[in-house]
Amino acid sequence: MAVNIRKIGYPWIVHGFALAHALVSYGSRVAGIDDTLFLTVLTMALTVIICVKQRLKIEFSAINIILVNILGFALGIGAARFFDTFLDSPELISALSTFLTTEVLGWGLVFFGRLYDVSVDDKPVMNDVQIIWLIMAVLLVFFVRLVVNGIMSTPLFRDISFGDVVSIFLSNSVALMVMLFSTILFMLYTHRSSWGKVSGSEKIWWVVSSHVLFFLAVVLLSSILVEYGLPFNFEGEFSPRFFLVIALVSFLFELVIYSLVYIVYYAASAQRLAARERSKANQALVQYMSLKQQVNPHFLFNSLNILDCIVADQKTAEARAYIQKLSGIYRYMLKNENNPVSSLREEIGYVDLYDDLLKVRFPEGLEIHKDIDQDSYSRSVVTFSVQMLVENAVKHNAISSERPLVIKIYTEDSYLTVTNNISPKLSATESTGLGLKYIKNIYKDRSGVPVIIEDDGKEYRVSLPLL
Repeated sequence: MAVNIRKIGYPWIVHGFALAHALVSYGSRVAGIDDTLFLTVLTMALTVIICVKQRLKIEFSAINIILVNILGFALGIGAARFFDTFLDSPELISALSTFLTTEVLGWGLVFFGRLYDVSVDDKPVMNDVQIIWLIMAVLLVFFVRLVVNGIMSTPLFRDISFGDVVSIFLSNSVALMVMLFSTILFMLYTHRSSWGKVSGSEKIWWVVSSHVLFFLAVVLLSSILVEYGLPFNFEGEFSPRFFLVIALVSFLFELVIYSLVYIVYYAASAQRLAARERSKANQALVQYMSLKQQVNPHFLFNSLNILDCIVADQKTAEARAYIQKLSGIYRYMLKNENNPVSSLREEIGYVDLYDDLLKVRFPEGLEIHKDIDQDSYSRSVVTFSVQMLVENAVKHNAISSERPLVIKIYTEDSYLTVTNNISPKLSATESTGLGLKYIKNIYKDRSGVPVIIEDDGKEYRVSLPLL
């Protein structure tokens, strides 16, 4: 029976892999076997499972595989030094440091995956380029681990402290800044240039070759800066052994920097894309609400029925005035059907026309009061939002001379507020809530300021931020 990874809780995954890492590390040390490759495989499996569970894209998962293994290597060294201060057993030190490192990496993956939210559909389809990304990430991790272990275990480099080289590298801020800014510029160029738009085998060749050349150039430049202590001084001595270790450390640093820059760039791009998609969806909703109002059968029926009564009473002047206001409403709808926001002045003028039609329908029992600061008329609101709130109040409340419906529209503290007393109808009118949802979504995209909705049982209040 197949196991659905997405149904397994994160604690089970992270704690399970942390325990597996500790057991493998302890057992390997006891048996005298190098645990590097075993732990690398477990770390990549943990990364892939969490990325699959969070439905992250293949490119994002590949970068995570590289970043997690490099950070795991560094964290493992630091944790081992920490436990070495009060433990004498190398096997126990290795197991505890590996367990702690896996816990930190596992929960870090979970946190950043949720933070950036760059997920895809439930059934992503991997194309050739994405498969290449994943294979290259796995091979690169294995290659780096083998090279690091191989180089540092040779007699030629046993007297060189890897930690000391890392400290020297970190002390050269110019080299780090060169790596960071060159990586940012390289990523911006590759994603925005015409080369980034090619496809197929040509794209694979371009990606691989450009990245190899870039990494070689950055590693060589940063290694020279650190080797000679540039630009602060020039020691003038060159040690091939030391330079090789510096180049290795430089390569690891560049991998970390590249991975972090890629994650930030990719997440920012995904968020911009999501914002554009939300904007398109809300724009479509604007058009839908406009169309819905234009063909609203209840509105048309009530308007034509009232007009018929006026004509039957031979009130020609009133009939003409009613037709002009009705045409004014439709003119405003057609004019602004593609505009997500409109000026408050135009929106209030639209509400005035709607109010005039309502007064013909409800000659008694409906009161609409407006108290708007003159400076606020130059601000904007979501198109049709104020009229929708008035319409909702009329739709969901009983209106009579004995129990009048009082609607107030006023500005206060950069908000336009619409309130009405609550007087429920005997037969409640069904509400989809689509109108308010549309209003809140538009405001969220446009300003990030929330719409305030309050209901104390006696009064219903909606406050719209002025844009």
